[in-house]
Amino acid sequence: MDALKINKKGWDRVAGDFFAATALPGYGPFTPAEKELKLFGDVRGKKILEIGCGSDHSLKYLH
Repeated sequence: MDALKINKKGWDRVAGDFFAATALPGYGPFTPAEKELKLFGDVRGKKILEIGCGSDHSLKYLH
């Protein structure tokens, strides 16, 4: 089995645990939230481009 198939098989197995589990304002288990980290700052009036980061559910937080 090649590396791509192995990787896909692994992610397919755990995808349900991750889908919509780490949307903003949280960054994942055991990590501070955006309220504490303030990585984005004020995004009002700015355009946001989301590239390849899951299902885009974090964009709802930035809207």
